[in-house]
Amino acid sequence: MTEFSSALSMQIRMKRLEPIERTRIEAAFDQWILTGRLLEFQPERFSDARGLLQKHDRLRTPDALHLAIARWNGLELTTLDTVLKEAALAEGLTVTSL
Repeated sequence: MTEFSSALSMQIRMKRLEPIERTRIEAAFDQWILTGRLLEFQPERFSDARGLLQKHDRLRTPDALHLAIARWNGLELTTLDTVLKEAALAEGLTVTSL
């Protein structure tokens, strides 16, 4: 959830999104969260993230954790971060870049 809001903040800073649009998108996201579609993750994902950090030396800790969770759950990853994108592709994930 924090990454989602952070990504919207980046879009505002880049002048790709107006604050009023952000408010609408955040509200829609909040409604989506209420549907119960959030993933809980197991503590083992921290160990998985550590392995990813050892394998991909440019990867940052929060990104390694996101990658570990996406990989474990067989999810597509959406990111603006080229380092995360490269690591995800190397790990066999499907990646959408914005």
